[in-house]
Amino acid sequence: IMKSYKFLFLIIVCGLSFNVGIFASNSLILSDDSIHSLVDKMPRLKGAKNNLSTYFIKNIAYPTDARLQAIEGDVWVSFVVSAEGTISNVEIQKGVDALLDDAVKLYVEKSGPWKPGVLNKQVVNTQMSVPVQFRLSESDRKFANQLKTFNMLEERPLFVIDNMIIEDYAAIYDYNVESVRVIKGKKAIDLYGERAQYGVVVIKSKKG
Repeated sequence: IMKSYKFLFLIIVCGLSFNVGIFASNSLILSDDSIHSLVDKMPRLKGAKNNLSTYFIKNIAYPTDARLQAIEGDVWVSFVVSAEGTISNVEIQKGVDALLDDAVKLYVEKSGPWKPGVLNKQVVNTQMSVPVQFRLSESDRKFANQLKTFNMLEERPLFVIDNMIIEDYAAIYDYNVESVRVIKGKKAIDLYGERAQYGVVVIKSKKG
């Protein structure tokens, strides 16, 4: 008898990556406060040490729905780090999809505290522009394409991992996946009941 579990299902792929670069954009004047693009020391996010890219990779979660729909690309976000180390004027300069855009914008808005930029030994307001690159691995794309082929994006299928029924989402690494097969129609319902009306994704792990 299969046991039914409810928890978040995430296909986590080692090839998944976010590549982040940081650039200063043109200076501008806002609310009578000078905002600089060229400074002696760029702002730094406290806790990120000297590697902001690594910090972003660790903290910006790839949206599950974006992963399942194989949505990827570069999101450009601009923002101002004030002389007090706070964030303002967060805008998506060049987006990819609302799922990715919102994930980046929300992270930047909540980030901090920041160490402000320095110009002529004085802390100043600094305009920054950051491209965040979302990329999927080939296995992640293949999985998303399987869902698309079988029309399983809007009508979510039942997931079965090593004979355990997963009613929503669960975590599994691609390097531990031995096989993935899709069952639809009457056969799926005969095997797993009415809960399988939108099909079944059967995953077998290498470790079992």
